Amino acid sequence: SGEEAEMLAGIKGEIKACKKLIKKGLKLVVLKQGKEGCTIFSSGLVNSIKVPGFKVEETDPTGAGDSFDGAFIVGYLAGWDLKRIGMFANATGALKVQFFGPMANNTYEEVLKLMETA
Repeated sequence: SGEEAEMLAGIKGEIKACKKLIKKGLKLVVLKQGKEGCTIFSSGLVNSIKVPGFKVEETDPTGAGDSFDGAFIVGYLAGWDLKRIGMFANATGALKVQFFGPMANNTYEEVLKLMETA
């Protein structure tokens, strides 16, 4: 979250904090921004990558962050480009918030289908 980035970097402003963390030597920082999507910072990029969220009807946000994190790791380990990883993670989180409770009820195919609407 932005608050966590600010705390770790020791400065105010979530974007500034993420950039400072990259300057301190982290290779990748992902700023989750809820329904607004995410912003990805990488030591290999000059500019950050803003990945917009998906418009869905929210029922319960419980577990959305964990779903996002898991999906991001899947894409990263698969070697996808950062924009696709961000889209996959955003779509996974967006599908999760449509259901009540902490467990995700969506499939890989459903995530890909939502990504096609971007």
